[in-house]
Amino acid sequence: MLAEIRCTEFKSDGKSRNPIIFSPGLNTVLGDQVGTNSIGKSTFLMIVDFVFGGNDYIEKSIDVQQQIGQHLIQFAFRFDDRLYYFSRDTVAYDRVNKCSAEYQIIENISIKEFRKFLSDGYNIGLPLLSFRDMVSRYFRIYGRDNLDEKNPLHSVPQERKIDAINALLKLFNLYAHLYELKDALKKAEEKKDAYNKSVRFNFIQKITQGKYIQNERQIAAFQAQLEQIVAGKKSPEQDYLVGLELEDARRISTIKAELANLRRQRSRLESKLELIQRNMDSNIIDFQDDFSDLQIFFPSIEIRKIQEIEGFHKKLQNILRDEFIDEKQLTETQLEETRESILKNEAIIAEENIPEEVTKKQLDEYADINKQIEILKQENSSYQQLQELRESVKTIGQQLESQQSGSIRELQNTISNKMKELNDIIYDGQKQHPILTLYPDGKNYIFETPHDTGTGTSYKALVVFDLSILALTPLPALVHDSVVLKQIADAPLEKILGLYQKSGKQIFIALDKGGSYTRRTEEILEQTAVLRLSDNGNELFGRSWNIKDPRP
Repeated sequence: MLAEIRCTEFKSDGKSRNPIIFSPGLNTVLGDQVGTNSIGKSTFLMIVDFVFGGNDYIEKSIDVQQQIGQHLIQFAFRFDDRLYYFSRDTVAYDRVNKCSAEYQIIENISIKEFRKFLSDGYNIGLPLLSFRDMVSRYFRIYGRDNLDEKNPLHSVPQERKIDAINALLKLFNLYAHLYELKDALKKAEEKKDAYNKSVRFNFIQKITQGKYIQNERQIAAFQAQLEQIVAGKKSPEQDYLVGLELEDARRISTIKAELANLRRQRSRLESKLELIQRNMDSNIIDFQDDFSDLQIFFPSIEIRKIQEIEGFHKKLQNILRDEFIDEKQLTETQLEETRESILKNEAIIAEENIPEEVTKKQLDEYADINKQIEILKQENSSYQQLQELRESVKTIGQQLESQQSGSIRELQNTISNKMKELNDIIYDGQKQHPILTLYPDGKNYIFETPHDTGTGTSYKALVVFDLSILALTPLPALVHDSVVLKQIADAPLEKILGLYQKSGKQIFIALDKGGSYTRRTEEILEQTAVLRLSDNGNELFGRSWNIKDPRP
């Protein structure tokens, strides 16, 4: 609970105020008997919100920040009989100081860490709901945006009703399962949208139900063709083709084609090598070195020219022999490589038990049919996937709708029953209680008191609603400014103050003293007053800045 608030700028008659000490139940900021305005009642409630981790004191009480300037709010919370001291600066208000009992700064933490500390201290334990989103809605202070008595679930006027209802479901811990279903529905819808985008950009071919049926028939026809390929007289190749995967058929067809080419190449190289050898053998010539016998028959012949021609023939034969040798070596190398490649492919065929009788034509035909089957199956698989996505979205949507309507019905009944109970206490069971009607889809609500639209009744209904929420949930505190309470008639106000006192949780209110209140109301206000404010130096900060300067 909040134990105290202090600030050196809080003054009365020129002197610093003592720390404002709070009790576990009702805590009243009490104005004067004439209802003087601008003395700091709402401002102090804004400071209460500030020490509960809010920012509106800085962001909406602009006049205070301008007139007072930078100041430090010191405060303490009590949890498990232990006091925790803090301070928060109005300039660096995104940080909170951990302090000693004398408010000496020990450590500086973020506002997020501080809010978590409060959530843990109050044992909130609600998933998916932040501490501020919980308390901020029920700290109803003039200057904030949650004073609409017709829309009590809203934190700000522009908030969507579905978000306001979800916050209420979270507060009653009825949202976790709905969140899981909503998340599942969102993911299912995202998958369906991704599918539709793939169709739009031609990554997936969209087919109709008629095309799906046609594909199924074509698949059956292609499978019959495959059966014909392997049907009839059983042979090794037919047995092998049964159940052969498409990629394996393609790969084996390639191996078969390569092996056939290699064997043809081997034959060509062997023939070429044989021809080279014959040419080498047929081009061996014995050349004549001595031509003296030739001169016997042809005395006038020029032996020297014959010898030159014979030398040319010898050179030519040597050149041809060298070329034949080079060509033979190259051919032998190519032949060896070809034979090795043949052996490698034959080894693959042997290792995979591929029958020699299986031809490339059979494999290609088998692969082509399987490819057509695969395309058609992919089309039908996409169609089935779309149907599954649609069914998933539909099923999850129905589950969400059923679960949500059930949770909302439970929530509505729980709150309405509690409001009836409290309203009957206020009016001795003589008047209509407020009713919260939540639409089953969780997108709208109506808050009203049947047959009574008066201002006083509407604000009384708002108070009854807040007290019901305070009693039914882990909400740790409630703040009601005088703008909420002064509209309520005196007799029901007395009963409401009694309910405040009995709530068992801290409630902070602002109200003016005196007026036409009942005696019991005045007693409660006096007993629960933690801060008394009036004009002429007893304002919250010891002065008022709305007085016009009398000087010309």
